[in-house]
Amino acid sequence: MAKYDRDILHTETFKLFGANLTDNGVQYTAAGTAAGQDTYGTAYWGTINPKVGGSVLWYEFGLTYGIKGATSATADIKVQWRGRDKGTGSWVNLHSATAWLDVGTTEIPNTISGYYGAEANFNRLPCELQMLVQATESAEGVARVKNSSYIRPIWQTIGATVTA
Repeated sequence: MAKYDRDILHTETFKLFGANLTDNGVQYTAAGTAAGQDTYGTAYWGTINPKVGGSVLWYEFGLTYGIKGATSATADIKVQWRGRDKGTGSWVNLHSATAWLDVGTTEIPNTISGYYGAEANFNRLPCELQMLVQATESAEGVARVKNSSYIRPIWQTIGATVTA
């Protein structure tokens, strides 16, 4: 048997969270609230930690969430998804902040999906994802993530030892 080094590509779909089976199939994380007027609060924070880490080539996302005002019908709400390599200090915004005007107290569903190329501070596994929520009125922005949300990184392990 010969041993040699080679680059190996990996892909795996990671759900952002799991939960018990329900009769209607719809599950969400606990709701996160804006920290204060015009201040972002964390609605979701999670770690993607595959068995084998490596260098990311690109990501595919399907991020579904709901937003609403806690009690106000006139609050404007912003949502920002961001990511980073696990343990680094610099977050990378995955899109421009999405804003809704006069949201009201009925939840509004939304999905951000597509491909995202790896870049500095968001190009390694394991990595972290975060969803932020902000409102124009104090403590009015409420957001939660749906259980169908996922991230699918395409990454490589460089110089993995293979036995043939």
